Amino acid sequence: MHSVFEDETLLKRTAVAFAREMAEATAKPTGPEAGALDRKIPATEQRIKGASRAIAEAPADIPLAPLYAQLREDQETLADLRRRRGALEVVDRPVVRMPTVRDMKSFGNTLLADLEGNAAEANAALRTAMPSPVLLVADKDSAGPLLRMAGTVQVAANLSCGGRI
Repeated sequence: MHSVFEDETLLKRTAVAFAREMAEATAKPTGPEAGALDRKIPATEQRIKGASRAIAEAPADIPLAPLYAQLREDQETLADLRRRRGALEVVDRPVVRMPTVRDMKSFGNTLLADLEGNAAEANAALRTAMPSPVLLVADKDSAGPLLRMAGTVQVAANLSCGGRI
């Protein structure tokens, strides 16, 4: 365990992965309204493409006024859907300070000192932070060493992480 928290490459990769996952987790609002808009926007874009294609391929004897009217209506609808979706993204999001390599080393050293110094207290703290069993498996890929984690670790009051570290 000591070597894990001393490996600068592993800690840097962990910090980058954590930052990416946090950005993805906080980049988009979730909920029923966001989900509904995320489904309606591509559907409306597809209708616009279909109407545009129909106008371009229409025979000369077909009146285009209804198609142009539908195209304008769909474009207005799309603009409204995008405006509403953009408004959702203005909502306050949690501000999470990304851990630095120094933070992770400090955490690791403190964790290891606690584990070695007062195992019962450290065990209780870990059980609180880990609602399910966690297994760390050392591995490496083309970019270097990594840890794979099975289980979930509660890293804040409303955030947890799991998977590739």
